[in-house]
Amino acid sequence: MEVAQSFAIGLQALAESSVKEADRERKQLEEERKRHQLRHTQLEEGWEQLAEERRQFEKEKARSRRRCLAERSESVPLPNISEEYIGTELDLQLNQPNASCTINGYQYAVLPPRPMDDCKPGSDMFDQMVRLPRGWEVLSSTVDGFETVMLELALKPWGCWTVCVRNGRGGFDSYRTPLSNTGGLPGTRHEVDMDWLADVDSSGMKFKFTGFSGRLVIRRAGLWPPPPELPRHALTPFGEPDITD
Repeated sequence: MEVAQSFAIGLQALAESSVKEADRERKQLEEERKRHQLRHTQLEEGWEQLAEERRQFEKEKARSRRRCLAERSESVPLPNISEEYIGTELDLQLNQPNASCTINGYQYAVLPPRPMDDCKPGSDMFDQMVRLPRGWEVLSSTVDGFETVMLELALKPWGCWTVCVRNGRGGFDSYRTPLSNTGGLPGTRHEVDMDWLADVDSSGMKFKFTGFSGRLVIRRAGLWPPPPELPRHALTPFGEPDITD
């Protein structure tokens, strides 16, 4: 009888211990659930705060752009795309000593013209159009030796954060200059198929910048400045330089 009673008491104690253990685990799980719920609520509040900050940033960005456009419209003359300008004045600007460089037999410059060493990037090309001068072409990323050309061009700031070229898909890519503040090295690609530069029509001669300001890289075959002409007495009867002296 005593053995049975002791056994019953043991079972009861074990059952009570199990109940207490289960109750303790239940409380722990409930506390863990509350902590997770609190964390989830905090994360949701954090995301909402970030979203609100992003909305405020976009609003300020739009206001800043409008102010920039207003200031530019008051102080910066609009790019001239008339026939007279394209054929005369623009060509003179592109042929200034510091407005272009020669790489592998091609003369390179940017539109609108800017000195190679200009270190003051501007916002003058928001919603503006440029026109390709006669005899020039837009640099394409598909030409032979493009990477070498771009790395050499990007050694100069050209007065902008990025320079733009045509890609093989009919769009445009942009590449960093030394003035870029996006973290990449000069000459590395910044954007692919960017949406802020596009052809105006199918002529391949007119281009419009929208939403951002940059420069379009152009080139033409030939050395610049051109080599000086030899005096006539230095030429053979066949028109070749006389190097017999």
